[in-house]
Amino acid sequence: MQQDNNIILSYSYTNTVRGIAALIIIICHLLIHWNISRIFNLPGSVAVSAFLFLSGYGINESYKKHGFKKFWIKKINKIIIPFYLYYTVLTLLRNNYDTNTFIHEITFTKNEFWYIAFLIKSYLFYWISRKIFPQHTLIILTLFGIISLNIFKHIEAEQSFCFLLGVITSEKKGIIKQSPQNIKYYLIGGIIIGITFLLLKEIPTIHQYKGTLLYNYILVMIKFPLAIVIILMPYYFNILIKNKFIHICGIASLELYLVHLPISFNTDMTIGSITLFIIETTILTYIFYHINQIIKTCTTISK
Repeated sequence: MQQDNNIILSYSYTNTVRGIAALIIIICHLLIHWNISRIFNLPGSVAVSAFLFLSGYGINESYKKHGFKKFWIKKINKIIIPFYLYYTVLTLLRNNYDTNTFIHEITFTKNEFWYIAFLIKSYLFYWISRKIFPQHTLIILTLFGIISLNIFKHIEAEQSFCFLLGVITSEKKGIIKQSPQNIKYYLIGGIIIGITFLLLKEIPTIHQYKGTLLYNYILVMIKFPLAIVIILMPYYFNILIKNKFIHICGIASLELYLVHLPISFNTDMTIGSITLFIIETTILTYIFYHINQIIKTCTTISK
């Protein structure tokens, strides 16, 4: 038997995947900002798929152990309050306050930080399905995925079923065997499916449908299959699990995601600017992370 930190989807393992995904997203945002190539949209969105998958897996594992005990308290402390704090400070620093934009952002209805909004919507549908239709949770989440695919903008549509797949993986752990042979099949299958639809998307006849539902259907078949590569990376490169830097990035992945975005927009390709980006992101992430820990502690004590 493998040690716990080597078991796929153990805490140490998933934290490593989060760290890897966070670093991929940061690098891709920089490269996209520098207009190097639109191809760097792909690994960034694939990394988001990995995040959403882990969120679905994690929330269902928590439910199996603790039920809905302090469900929303945990989400408010861990995600919503930190996001509100961050976005409020960011808005004040930008000097371009707009009431409608602010309300849309904090109600998760029209968002610059779409990932946070999509995650909260996913948690909401999960909570509703477990509370009201406990025997049909997967069906309700599938309907949410279908709605996302057909109604939401493409950046959300392409992630429609990642959260659901995480929940399914948690539910079916006894069926989804973790033998080396099966894991190899998951990896190969994901690569084949992802690359096949990626090449299909680049066919001029297909590419002209960009922005349509047809295009979204193709995108959804690219992102999660390729995310399997990121999810299984620590399994094949065990040294990643022992890497302290990746471990820290995984722990502070939310803070990293929020902090790096506005800084990356002001970073050019010079060594000095990149160095400043790394320093600012590191310091602000450290500060923001510890502020969030204080908030969690205070709210926990108060309750």
